[in-house]
Amino acid sequence: MSWWRTAELVGALAARELGGVLGVHVQGATALDGWSPGGTLDVLVVVPDVVPGHRPGDEQLLALAGPLRFLDGPPLDLVVIEESLARRPEPPWRFLLHLAAQSVVLGTATGAGPRTARPERCELVSRLAITRACGITVRGAAPGDLIGQVSPDLIRRRLLDELEWGLHRGTERDVVQDACRAAAWHQDGLFLSQQDGATWARFRLPGHSALIGRILQERHAAMTAPELAGSGRPPGVEAHHLVADVIRLLSGAAGVEAAGVEAVPPAVTRPCWGQDQPDLRRKVRCGLAGAV
Repeated sequence: MSWWRTAELVGALAARELGGVLGVHVQGATALDGWSPGGTLDVLVVVPDVVPGHRPGDEQLLALAGPLRFLDGPPLDLVVIEESLARRPEPPWRFLLHLAAQSVVLGTATGAGPRTARPERCELVSRLAITRACGITVRGAAPGDLIGQVSPDLIRRRLLDELEWGLHRGTERDVVQDACRAAAWHQDGLFLSQQDGATWARFRLPGHSALIGRILQERHAAMTAPELAGSGRPPGVEAHHLVADVIRLLSGAAGVEAAGVEAVPPAVTRPCWGQDQPDLRRKVRCGLAGAV
């Protein structure tokens, strides 16, 4: 099953089980033109604010999650949130449902205490920012009409957290690509896939071009020979230096030149799927500078 067909089915099930769905949007790697067969399909569902005793309650949320856990097609990562959070993306990061890797977590309904301390609430910063900038509409309102502007400071702090986590617990390939993506957002206001982020940074971070080039080669090799690609290798010294430079850049401790970033015109664009014809995958050029 194609990712678009899966997304349509998710939208139909959400409308049936939850009622009053305001928007169903594909985001993540797919919206960033970075999806590949076997990759995860990230979907954000927005519903009206929950009134106690009205839909959607736990029963409806679980009725939605049940069939989606074993759905044919790409692995699904689904988050359901209320309209108030979508329109004003700020703490507390309340969510109603998170489904990932067949795991179901019920979150926080309006007026209720937190039921979980899982980190996906923090991940809503990047989910909402990416959806607003380039989400693909499956059902309901367009992202820009439903999702409010995410504070650049919140995005910056989220990127810093991701990089620090990656250095200590992630793989070298992931943390290098994520550092490149963070630099692209800081400099040009772009949300990019991992591959596009590394491609963007290869010649804009001249002090790290050899490392980034090697990571891109390993990524390409992983498509045909995963066992030779070193995908599980922990970050090495070069990766630590790159991440340290990008962290200084994001935290404002160094200017562009001090961090070894080559200045480029602000009109840099990235490819994304046209929202009006996602089933045809018609590519358009979308500049995201100022989108956040």
